[in-house]
Amino acid sequence: MRHRSAKPGFTLVELLVVIAIIGILVALLLPAVQAAREAGRRSSCTNNLKQLGLALHNYHDTYKKLPYGIRGQNGWGPSWYVGVLPFVEQTAIFNKFDMTSNNNGWVATNANNAALVNNVILNYLLCPSSPLDPLWDGGGSNLVMPHYAGISGALPGNGFVESRVCTGIDCCNSNVQAGSVASGGMLVPNKLLGLANATDGTSNTLMVGEASDWGFDSGGTRHRIDCGYPHGWIMGSDRNAGNVPGEQSFNNYGRTFNLTTINYPIGTKTWGPPGIGDNLGPNNPLQAAHPGGCMGALGDASVRFFTNSTDMLTLRRLATRDDGGVLGPLN
Repeated sequence: MRHRSAKPGFTLVELLVVIAIIGILVALLLPAVQAAREAGRRSSCTNNLKQLGLALHNYHDTYKKLPYGIRGQNGWGPSWYVGVLPFVEQTAIFNKFDMTSNNNGWVATNANNAALVNNVILNYLLCPSSPLDPLWDGGGSNLVMPHYAGISGALPGNGFVESRVCTGIDCCNSNVQAGSVASGGMLVPNKLLGLANATDGTSNTLMVGEASDWGFDSGGTRHRIDCGYPHGWIMGSDRNAGNVPGEQSFNNYGRTFNLTTINYPIGTKTWGPPGIGDNLGPNNPLQAAHPGGCMGALGDASVRFFTNSTDMLTLRRLATRDDGGVLGPLN
Protein backbone atom coordinates (compact mmCIF):
# COMPACT_ATOMS: atom_id res chain seq x y z
CA MET A 1 0.00 0.00 0.00
CA ARG A 2 1.17 3.50 -0.85
CA HIS A 3 1.82 5.85 2.03
CA ARG A 4 -0.42 8.98 1.84
CA SER A 5 1.50 12.07 3.03
CA ALA A 6 -0.23 14.53 5.38
CA LYS A 7 -1.62 17.73 3.84
CA PRO A 8 0.48 20.80 4.60
CA GLY A 9 -1.13 23.36 7.01
CA PHE A 10 -0.81 25.33 10.23
CA THR A 11 -0.92 23.76 13.62
CA LEU A 12 -3.08 25.43 16.24
CA VAL A 13 0.02 26.78 18.00
CA GLU A 14 1.34 28.32 14.77
CA LEU A 15 -2.02 29.92 14.07
CA LEU A 16 -2.16 31.46 17.52
CA VAL A 17 1.37 32.82 17.11
CA VAL A 18 0.44 34.44 13.77
CA ILE A 19 -2.68 36.01 15.29
CA ALA A 20 -0.62 37.35 18.18
CA ILE A 21 1.93 38.86 15.80
CA ILE A 22 -0.82 40.52 13.75
CA GLY A 23 -2.37 41.91 16.95
CA ILE A 24 0.97 43.39 18.02
CA LEU A 25 1.48 44.99 14.60
CA VAL A 26 -2.01 46.53 14.68
CA ALA A 27 -1.38 47.85 18.20
CA LEU A 28 1.87 49.42 17.01
CA LEU A 29 0.44 50.87 13.80
CA LEU A 30 -2.87 52.24 15.12
CA PRO A 31 -1.35 55.11 17.16
CA ALA A 32 0.78 56.04 14.18
CA VAL A 33 -2.28 56.13 11.92
CA GLN A 34 -4.20 58.19 14.45
CA ALA A 35 -1.26 60.56 14.83
CA ALA A 36 -1.04 60.97 11.06
CA ARG A 37 -4.76 61.77 10.88
CA GLU A 38 -4.47 64.31 13.68
CA ALA A 39 -1.47 65.87 11.96
CA GLY A 40 -3.60 66.30 8.86
CA ARG A 41 -6.46 67.82 10.85
CA ARG A 42 -4.08 70.16 12.66
CA SER A 43 -2.64 71.24 9.32
CA SER A 44 -6.16 72.05 8.11
CA CYS A 45 -6.82 74.02 11.30
CA THR A 46 -3.58 75.94 10.74
CA ASN A 47 -4.71 76.78 7.22
CA ASN A 48 -8.05 78.09 8.54
CA LEU A 49 -6.32 80.46 10.92
CA LYS A 50 -3.89 81.50 8.20
CA GLN A 51 -6.85 82.44 6.00
CA LEU A 52 -8.38 84.48 8.80
CA GLY A 53 -5.09 86.20 9.56
CA LEU A 54 -4.56 87.12 5.91
CA ALA A 55 -8.19 88.24 5.61
CA LEU A 56 -7.66 90.66 8.49
CA HIS A 57 -4.50 91.96 6.81
CA ASN A 58 -6.26 92.40 3.48
CA TYR A 59 -9.11 94.20 5.24
CA HIS A 60 -6.52 96.47 6.83
CA ASP A 61 -4.85 97.11 3.48
CA THR A 62 -8.22 98.16 2.06
CA TYR A 63 -9.62 100.24 4.93
CA LYS A 64 -6.43 101.15 6.84
CA LYS A 65 -8.02 99.71 9.97
CA LEU A 66 -8.98 96.29 11.28
CA PRO A 67 -12.71 95.60 11.58
CA TYR A 68 -14.60 96.15 14.80
CA GLY A 69 -14.19 93.09 16.96
CA ILE A 70 -17.92 93.28 17.56
CA ARG A 71 -20.42 96.12 17.55
CA GLY A 72 -23.99 96.96 18.32
CA GLN A 73 -26.60 98.00 15.75
CA ASN A 74 -29.52 99.29 17.81
CA GLY A 75 -29.47 95.86 19.37
CA TRP A 76 -27.32 92.91 18.40
CA GLY A 77 -24.90 94.00 15.71
CA PRO A 78 -22.36 91.97 13.72
CA SER A 79 -19.02 90.38 14.60
CA TRP A 80 -15.68 90.82 12.86
CA TYR A 81 -16.44 87.71 10.82
CA VAL A 82 -18.95 89.70 8.78
CA GLY A 83 -16.41 92.40 7.94
CA VAL A 84 -13.86 89.98 6.52
CA LEU A 85 -16.32 88.06 4.31
CA PRO A 86 -15.06 89.62 1.04
CA PHE A 87 -11.52 88.57 1.93
CA VAL A 88 -12.36 84.89 2.45
CA GLU A 89 -14.15 84.53 -0.90
CA GLN A 90 -17.60 85.14 0.57
CA THR A 91 -18.44 88.35 -1.28
CA ALA A 92 -21.84 86.97 -2.32
CA ILE A 93 -22.97 86.85 1.31
CA PHE A 94 -21.37 90.18 2.17
CA ASN A 95 -23.00 92.07 -0.71
CA LYS A 96 -26.48 90.94 0.38
CA PHE A 97 -25.90 91.32 4.12
CA ASP A 98 -28.16 93.87 5.82
CA MET A 99 -25.70 96.30 7.43
CA THR A 100 -28.12 98.98 8.54
CA SER A 101 -31.25 97.62 10.22
CA ASN A 102 -31.63 97.00 13.95
CA ASN A 103 -30.36 93.71 15.36
CA ASN A 104 -28.67 92.80 12.09
CA GLY A 105 -26.37 90.38 13.90
CA TRP A 106 -29.20 88.27 15.31
CA VAL A 107 -30.94 85.98 12.84
CA ALA A 108 -34.00 85.63 15.06
CA THR A 109 -34.92 89.24 14.32
CA ASN A 110 -33.47 89.81 10.85
CA ALA A 111 -35.10 87.70 8.15
CA ASN A 112 -32.80 88.91 5.36
CA ASN A 113 -29.60 87.86 7.07
CA ALA A 114 -31.20 84.68 8.41
CA ALA A 115 -31.91 83.52 4.86
CA LEU A 116 -28.34 84.30 3.79
CA VAL A 117 -26.61 82.20 6.42
CA ASN A 118 -29.08 79.39 7.09
CA ASN A 119 -27.34 76.00 6.70
CA VAL A 120 -24.36 77.64 4.99
CA ILE A 121 -21.17 75.78 5.92
CA LEU A 122 -18.08 77.99 6.15
CA ASN A 123 -15.28 75.46 6.44
CA TYR A 124 -12.62 78.04 7.27
CA LEU A 125 -14.41 78.58 10.61
CA LEU A 126 -14.30 74.90 11.60
CA CYS A 127 -11.46 72.86 13.05
CA PRO A 128 -11.70 69.26 11.73
CA SER A 129 -10.50 67.91 15.09
CA SER A 130 -13.43 69.44 16.96
CA PRO A 131 -16.17 67.12 18.28
CA LEU A 132 -18.70 69.98 18.39
CA ASP A 133 -21.68 70.15 16.04
CA PRO A 134 -20.75 72.69 13.35
CA LEU A 135 -24.33 73.95 12.93
CA TRP A 136 -26.74 75.09 15.60
CA ASP A 137 -30.10 76.80 15.69
CA GLY A 138 -29.09 80.38 16.36
CA GLY A 139 -32.67 81.64 16.46
CA GLY A 140 -34.67 80.02 13.68
CA SER A 141 -31.71 79.43 11.37
CA ASN A 142 -28.92 76.86 11.47
CA LEU A 143 -25.69 78.79 11.73
CA VAL A 144 -22.05 77.79 11.85
CA MET A 145 -20.70 77.96 15.40
CA PRO A 146 -17.10 79.08 14.73
CA HIS A 147 -14.17 77.37 16.39
CA TYR A 148 -12.05 80.53 16.52
CA ALA A 149 -12.38 83.73 18.55
CA GLY A 150 -11.00 87.22 18.21
CA ILE A 151 -8.83 88.34 21.13
CA SER A 152 -10.10 91.50 22.81
CA GLY A 153 -7.41 91.62 25.48
CA ALA A 154 -6.59 90.10 28.86
CA LEU A 155 -7.59 90.64 32.47
CA PRO A 156 -4.98 91.65 35.07
CA GLY A 157 -3.23 88.89 36.96
CA ASN A 158 0.07 86.99 37.27
CA GLY A 159 1.90 90.31 37.54
CA PHE A 160 0.14 91.74 34.46
CA VAL A 161 -1.62 95.10 34.83
CA GLU A 162 -4.61 96.22 32.72
CA SER A 163 -7.03 99.08 33.39
CA ARG A 164 -9.16 98.86 30.21
CA VAL A 165 -11.65 96.46 31.77
CA CYS A 166 -15.40 96.33 32.42
CA THR A 167 -17.20 93.64 34.40
CA GLY A 168 -19.74 91.45 32.64
CA ILE A 169 -23.48 91.85 33.07
CA ASP A 170 -25.83 88.98 33.88
CA CYS A 171 -27.88 88.18 30.78
CA CYS A 172 -29.18 84.68 30.03
CA ASN A 173 -26.33 83.02 31.92
CA SER A 174 -25.32 83.59 35.53
CA ASN A 175 -21.67 82.92 34.66
CA VAL A 176 -21.48 86.17 32.71
CA GLN A 177 -22.04 88.24 35.86
CA ALA A 178 -18.63 87.48 37.32
CA GLY A 179 -16.67 87.69 34.09
CA SER A 180 -15.01 90.77 32.61
CA VAL A 181 -14.27 92.26 29.20
CA ALA A 182 -10.99 94.02 28.30
CA SER A 183 -10.13 96.16 25.30
CA GLY A 184 -6.35 95.87 25.21
CA GLY A 185 -6.28 93.46 22.25
CA MET A 186 -6.57 93.99 18.51
CA LEU A 187 -10.24 93.00 17.99
CA VAL A 188 -12.25 94.88 20.58
CA PRO A 189 -15.90 95.90 21.00
CA ASN A 190 -16.97 99.08 19.21
CA LYS A 191 -13.50 100.32 18.35
CA LEU A 192 -11.42 100.38 15.17
CA LEU A 193 -7.72 99.71 15.52
CA GLY A 194 -4.88 99.58 13.02
CA LEU A 195 -1.85 97.33 12.99
CA ALA A 196 0.17 100.35 14.10
CA ASN A 197 -1.65 100.12 17.44
CA ALA A 198 0.21 96.87 18.08
CA THR A 199 3.19 98.71 19.49
CA ASP A 200 4.58 95.47 20.90
CA GLY A 201 4.89 94.29 17.30
CA THR A 202 2.41 92.22 15.34
CA SER A 203 4.51 89.09 15.84
CA ASN A 204 4.12 89.54 19.61
CA THR A 205 0.36 90.06 19.60
CA LEU A 206 -2.21 87.27 19.49
CA MET A 207 -5.16 88.22 17.29
CA VAL A 208 -7.27 85.05 16.90
CA GLY A 209 -7.32 81.88 19.02
CA GLU A 210 -8.98 78.49 18.91
CA ALA A 211 -11.91 77.47 21.13
CA SER A 212 -13.24 74.21 19.75
CA ASP A 213 -13.85 71.54 22.39
CA TRP A 214 -16.36 70.72 25.14
CA GLY A 215 -16.24 72.09 28.65
CA PHE A 216 -17.45 70.06 31.64
CA ASP A 217 -19.13 71.05 34.88
CA SER A 218 -18.39 69.53 38.30
CA GLY A 219 -20.86 66.72 37.64
CA GLY A 220 -19.26 65.74 34.34
CA THR A 221 -22.02 67.20 32.15
CA ARG A 222 -20.62 68.70 29.01
CA HIS A 223 -21.26 72.27 27.86
CA ARG A 224 -20.28 74.25 24.79
CA ILE A 225 -17.75 76.94 25.64
CA ASP A 226 -16.89 77.92 22.07
CA CYS A 227 -17.18 81.67 21.67
CA GLY A 228 -20.00 81.96 19.12
CA TYR A 229 -22.47 79.53 20.68
CA PRO A 230 -25.47 79.58 20.55
CA HIS A 231 -26.11 82.50 18.18
CA GLY A 232 -23.48 81.85 15.53
CA TRP A 233 -20.71 83.58 13.67
CA ILE A 234 -22.50 86.81 12.75
CA MET A 235 -23.51 87.95 16.26
CA GLY A 236 -21.48 90.67 17.96
CA SER A 237 -22.65 92.94 20.77
CA ASP A 238 -25.79 94.71 21.97
CA ARG A 239 -23.79 97.78 23.03
CA ASN A 240 -23.83 100.52 20.39
CA ALA A 241 -20.96 102.59 19.00
CA GLY A 242 -18.83 104.33 21.58
CA ASN A 243 -19.32 101.68 24.24
CA VAL A 244 -15.75 100.43 24.57
CA PRO A 245 -14.88 98.39 27.68
CA GLY A 246 -12.84 100.40 30.15
CA GLU A 247 -13.21 103.70 28.26
CA GLN A 248 -16.58 104.83 29.65
CA SER A 249 -17.91 105.49 33.12
CA PHE A 250 -20.27 102.49 33.23
CA ASN A 251 -19.08 99.49 35.19
CA ASN A 252 -20.50 96.57 33.25
CA TYR A 253 -20.66 95.18 29.74
CA GLY A 254 -22.90 92.80 27.84
CA ARG A 255 -22.05 89.50 26.23
CA THR A 256 -19.28 89.54 23.63
CA PHE A 257 -19.89 86.85 21.03
CA ASN A 258 -17.02 85.67 18.83
CA LEU A 259 -14.47 87.40 21.06
CA THR A 260 -12.81 86.39 24.28
CA THR A 261 -10.86 88.18 27.01
CA ILE A 262 -8.02 86.02 28.31
CA ASN A 263 -8.19 85.02 31.97
CA TYR A 264 -7.60 81.25 32.05
CA PRO A 265 -4.81 78.91 30.93
CA ILE A 266 -4.90 77.38 27.49
CA GLY A 267 -6.65 74.03 27.61
CA THR A 268 -9.05 74.96 30.42
CA LYS A 269 -12.20 72.89 29.90
CA THR A 270 -14.07 73.57 33.12
CA TRP A 271 -17.52 75.11 32.80
CA GLY A 272 -18.62 77.26 35.70
CA PRO A 273 -15.72 79.48 36.87
CA PRO A 274 -16.31 83.26 36.59
CA GLY A 275 -16.70 84.30 32.97
CA ILE A 276 -16.94 80.81 31.47
CA GLY A 277 -20.41 80.02 30.17
CA ASP A 278 -22.35 78.70 27.21
CA ASN A 279 -24.39 81.83 26.33
CA LEU A 280 -21.81 83.42 26.59
CA GLY A 281 -19.00 83.86 29.10
CA PRO A 282 -16.70 86.78 28.24
CA ASN A 283 -13.68 84.79 29.38
CA ASN A 284 -14.22 81.47 27.63
CA PRO A 285 -10.75 79.93 27.34
CA LEU A 286 -8.64 79.03 24.36
CA GLN A 287 -8.80 75.23 24.09
CA ALA A 288 -9.09 72.52 21.48
CA ALA A 289 -9.30 68.80 20.81
CA HIS A 290 -5.70 68.83 19.55
CA PRO A 291 -3.48 66.88 21.94
CA GLY A 292 -1.60 69.24 24.22
CA GLY A 293 -2.80 72.66 23.10
CA CYS A 294 -4.50 74.80 20.48
CA MET A 295 -3.77 76.96 17.45
CA GLY A 296 -3.59 80.74 17.31
CA ALA A 297 -2.94 83.45 14.72
CA LEU A 298 -0.65 86.36 15.54
CA GLY A 299 -0.92 89.90 14.24
CA ASP A 300 1.54 89.23 11.42
CA ALA A 301 -0.80 86.45 10.16
CA SER A 302 1.60 83.72 11.26
CA VAL A 303 0.04 80.71 12.99
CA ARG A 304 1.46 78.95 16.05
CA PHE A 305 0.59 75.98 18.22
CA PHE A 306 0.27 77.07 21.84
CA THR A 307 0.69 74.36 24.44
CA ASN A 308 -1.47 73.94 27.50
CA SER A 309 1.59 74.73 29.59
CA THR A 310 1.96 78.24 28.13
CA ASP A 311 2.82 80.62 30.97
CA MET A 312 -0.17 82.78 31.97
CA LEU A 313 1.84 86.00 32.15
CA THR A 314 3.12 85.31 28.66
CA LEU A 315 -0.42 84.59 27.45
CA ARG A 316 -1.84 87.80 28.96
CA ARG A 317 0.92 89.83 27.35
CA LEU A 318 0.39 88.10 24.02
CA ALA A 319 -3.28 89.08 24.15
CA THR A 320 -2.39 92.74 24.70
CA ARG A 321 -1.20 94.99 21.89
CA ASP A 322 0.77 97.55 23.89
CA ASP A 323 1.97 96.19 27.24
CA GLY A 324 5.56 97.08 26.31
CA GLY A 325 6.99 93.59 26.25
CA VAL A 326 8.75 91.74 23.45
CA LEU A 327 8.36 88.06 24.12
CA GLY A 328 10.90 86.54 21.78
CA PRO A 329 10.47 83.22 19.92
CA LEU A 330 7.21 81.39 20.63
CA ASN A 331 6.59 77.66 20.77
